[in-house]
Amino acid sequence: MSAGAYTWPTVREIPRARFDAFVGYCRMPEVALASREVAWLGADDNSVFATIIVDTDREFSAIVFLPDRLGRFRWADQTGYVATVREAVAQLEQLLLGLFRKGGNQGDQGDEVGEPVDFFAPLASDDRVHANFRRVRDEKGQESARNLINVMMRWYDDRDGNFIEQFQTSGFDARVWELYLWATLISLGYAVTQPDPSPDFIARGIHGSFAIEATTVNPSRDGSGAIVPACRPITAADLPRYADHYLPVRFAGPLTSKLAKRYWERPGVSEMPLVFAIQDFHSDFSMTYSQGGLFAYLYGLSVYEDADVDGWRPSISTHTWGEKNIPSRFFELPESENVSAVLFNSQGTMAKFSRMGIQAGFQRGDVQVLHKGLMVLASEQGLAQHMFSEEVGPGYWEEWISGMQVFHNPHANRPFELDWMPGAVHHTLDEDGHLSSLYPARHIAKAQTIVIQKG
Repeated sequence: MSAGAYTWPTVREIPRARFDAFVGYCRMPEVALASREVAWLGADDNSVFATIIVDTDREFSAIVFLPDRLGRFRWADQTGYVATVREAVAQLEQLLLGLFRKGGNQGDQGDEVGEPVDFFAPLASDDRVHANFRRVRDEKGQESARNLINVMMRWYDDRDGNFIEQFQTSGFDARVWELYLWATLISLGYAVTQPDPSPDFIARGIHGSFAIEATTVNPSRDGSGAIVPACRPITAADLPRYADHYLPVRFAGPLTSKLAKRYWERPGVSEMPLVFAIQDFHSDFSMTYSQGGLFAYLYGLSVYEDADVDGWRPSISTHTWGEKNIPSRFFELPESENVSAVLFNSQGTMAKFSRMGIQAGFQRGDVQVLHKGLMVLASEQGLAQHMFSEEVGPGYWEEWISGMQVFHNPHANRPFELDWMPGAVHHTLDEDGHLSSLYPARHIAKAQTIVIQKG
């Protein structure tokens, strides 16, 4: 479209997943109280995005988002309120024409600090680069994750100034987990800040606020720094001891270390729930059984030993592996009442970024991606497990929250409310020690992502 010397892009309706990938980070939680989005639009060259909203009076308006000096899409202008979507779209076209006639960068806000950052520009010598970062940076099959992260990182606050360097080197796994948590909180409608120096995130929403401190279970290393091979169950008979003792010993180190830091005493955190978010990166295999290990360590209950006729799980008082012998029931340790819940998601890895990137249109057609595994479906008749396999492409849908598990502390001073993380599995322990799990309608319990490069 053009008018004299002016040329401006045509916007068309796009999937919400693509709109969210570029614009979702600038939403404010309180806006949802007065309006909701009903349509999303964008230009083919990604130079402008827009959404149509409807307010509580059933009137429609179009909002335009343009990139600021750092490439972050932010509110630039808005039409008046009209009676129909068609009228809102007509006003949007006139609004876009006016913005582009003005020329210049209409998206600049005047509060930008620093310069745009290329997240994948090398910051370390090749011998220090993490193998998984190299895969994301270089491989054709990782294009969707690479492009999605480049867009996301325009918004991420690199509080310590070393996020990118750590992501490229020894801190790759931990930084992926933090980036996943941040994306999930944004997708749930929270305004997210990163306090200095800690904890990692403060999430503020219309229903409440809470703090999150992230941590990871990492590979063991010997005196020379070489990775020590992790233990693995060889047969099904090995699983109870592996999940009830080996994995809890691995989880105990990071969680008790975080507990000792007393984040609940930090300014701005003392009056809100504090959550620890842990991910298990100590071996490629371990996430298959990590959930059972967390049950055992947090609650002192085995999920692999058979329950009795009333559903009661065998109790565990200590976890022993090799020379290590640690007390069970993290939520009963001194001062653990200050931790409201523990989060875990075996799906919170780079494979999730690949699938979400494809969903947002960041992958070309020369790669086929399959998502397969075990899904738990909830209905009025109860829970049922099903194997699933689907191609990640047109019609595929997944949310950032998918696969999330929330382990609630039954002794928490400040409880974590169930509705603060819709779409997650919520595990609770009642006063009698009976464990209950509330599942969403569709929960991915275990899965793998298979990338097939064509040609």
